[in-house]
Amino acid sequence: DSMPVDCSHPMRGQALLKAAAERIERGQAQYGAPGKMFAEVAALWSVLLKTEVTAQDVTRCMMALKMVRARDTDDAAVLEDSLKDIAGYSACEWDMHDGALDDA
Repeated sequence: DSMPVDCSHPMRGQALLKAAAERIERGQAQYGAPGKMFAEVAALWSVLLKTEVTAQDVTRCMMALKMVRARDTDDAAVLEDSLKDIAGYSACEWDMHDGALDDA
């Protein structure tokens, strides 16, 4: 059983998700398909860490980094930026799950 969540300002949350989606689109225009980029990062990390790293591992590690930044800040702008990135990495991982970003 989970506790009910109080979303007193649902429009702020929706705006954050919209901004995360826009950030993904800008990144895709600048860097190419996120699935390909995360796979390339995973290959590099695999060499550096001497263990297999997947594209999904990369998104999860990036989310973990952003979670720590969100936890350790009193700055609303840093918190907002971190939450946008977490939402974006989550969306990219979900898209990679069915291969949607691999073809982009």
